[in-house]
Amino acid sequence: MQRPISCLIANAVPVNGGDAALLFALYEGLLERGVAVKVASYHFQTTQSLYPELPLTPEGVQGWIYRKLPPLRFLMERFTPRMRPAYRNADIVLGCPGGYFNSYYGIRGHVLKLRTAARMGKKVGVYSQSFGPLEGSDLALFKAQKHHLGLLLARDAHSEQSLAEWQVDPQQVLRTNDAAFLLKPLPPLPANGTVAISVRRWSHDARSADQFKQLILSLAREVHEAGRKVHFLSTCQGVPGYVDDSALAAEFAEELAQEGIAATVDREFHRMQDLREQLRSFDYVIGTRLHFCILALMSGTPALNISYERKGKACYDYLGMPEFSIDYNAPVEIGNAAHQALVDQLDGVRQRVESAVDRQHRQAHTYLDQALALLTGSPK
Repeated sequence: MQRPISCLIANAVPVNGGDAALLFALYEGLLERGVAVKVASYHFQTTQSLYPELPLTPEGVQGWIYRKLPPLRFLMERFTPRMRPAYRNADIVLGCPGGYFNSYYGIRGHVLKLRTAARMGKKVGVYSQSFGPLEGSDLALFKAQKHHLGLLLARDAHSEQSLAEWQVDPQQVLRTNDAAFLLKPLPPLPANGTVAISVRRWSHDARSADQFKQLILSLAREVHEAGRKVHFLSTCQGVPGYVDDSALAAEFAEELAQEGIAATVDREFHRMQDLREQLRSFDYVIGTRLHFCILALMSGTPALNISYERKGKACYDYLGMPEFSIDYNAPVEIGNAAHQALVDQLDGVRQRVESAVDRQHRQAHTYLDQALALLTGSPK
């Protein structure tokens, strides 16, 4: 009997709900197709405690070297795949879906590991990714090593255009959508009279923190004035030593309290699956985190997106709802108008969400089938 294809999902950091959604979506999609899957994770011990059901292995360099000595870490990243049984035993090594192939986060460690995996004779790819912006040494590294990165799945038009500008062989590129759409959609529950708002700090691209604050406070006031409750919640919260959006949410809630507006702040960690269940009950959500919005949509709940990177607007473009994605530093008047448009046609938006999510879910599974066919050489 022929053994199943084995795949290692690399570069996984599922300690927030968004990254967990991307990982579980791909992981479960591969399992459904009979692929044997392992997951290589940074923050290994934390991830193991949060999601013990995952078949985890440590990714790259862990511990104090990872945190304190990046030059040594990058040197070791060249060799660690050869020392990890999960890499040695895999037929395919896939970079985890996400938005980390840009210079905000740095790409060196990811590229070096995938290059090593390719040199080990593995089929290599990067799944459903936002590519760019890349600058300086990151761009030079990508261009020098792009032929080692195998199949590159670009999750939006901007990413596909970036790969073309960097002269990536078109045979290496597959246009896809966000991997989270591989998850099974959930039907909404009866609305509970509450609007969930996710916030995040974003200092790149010369963005103004004060303008963002004014936008969020104005939207929260409109929610309150319409008789709905304001509830701050995020995919990124409650994990010690990791990014915690609830700290910023608490600041905003305090300012609202001074105006007599009571806003609740959830500061606990929620497993991705539990967060999805919560999102089924809100009237709608306002999300700065893109995957907060996507998980809401996948739970049948309308979502107004505040796009801090181009990936938000790009996603809402292919969803067919571009009017419900506004810029992180959009003027208050623009934000209020988009919010009011959503509220005025909420029932119709729910129907649009159901249709759009169903379409994206089916397309996501088609893309996964295409990717596996390309990686294994099997007929499509």
